Amino acid sequence: MSTQTRETSTKTMEERLGQVGRKIDQAKTRADSASQEAKARVGQRIDALRARKAQLQTRLREARAADELAWEAAYVELSLELDEADAEMAIIDAELEAEYAADQAAYAAAVQRNIDAWNAYMDALQARAGAAKEGVRNKFGEAVSSVQQKKAAAEQRLKELRQSSGEAWTTLRLGMNDAMGDLDRAGREAASKFN
Repeated sequence: MSTQTRETSTKTMEERLGQVGRKIDQAKTRADSASQEAKARVGQRIDALRARKAQLQTRLREARAADELAWEAAYVELSLELDEADAEMAIIDAELEAEYAADQAAYAAAVQRNIDAWNAYMDALQARAGAAKEGVRNKFGEAVSSVQQKKAAAEQRLKELRQSSGEAWTTLRLGMNDAMGDLDRAGREAASKFN
């Protein structure tokens, strides 16, 4: 990689990190007026993302000073982790959108976006697993089945919610929130395999 390409890549990484930081700040502002439950759930993810962003910034600074081979390896890893952070931001945005949804259609659409964001998040984690050591890949693979089960349960709840009539959807919303919480916990468990 030439010096110019390396500088361009570094600048791109810095811009992506800046964008993640701005999205985190926007999500925090939106979360501040959410229900206590949503604020706690989203707040944990926001705090974890802030900490990870700081770690990524440190690793980018360290990689900048590294030799060519170390830089290339760090660049690939940092890119994969930024893809994961982008997917996590989409999850946060969809969760907040669902929190503020005033009617059944808006809520169902937000939950669908959340499930889609989870698909992107799991794809990002699987890309990281592909680049990881065998032990990490094996641990992650075991955790993926739990995520898939929780996602299937959430999709079933969403189907039931969409088919509900009248005010029944408000009751089903509670079950949907529980299913999404289960998915969130399983996803965090899968992501913890990289630590």
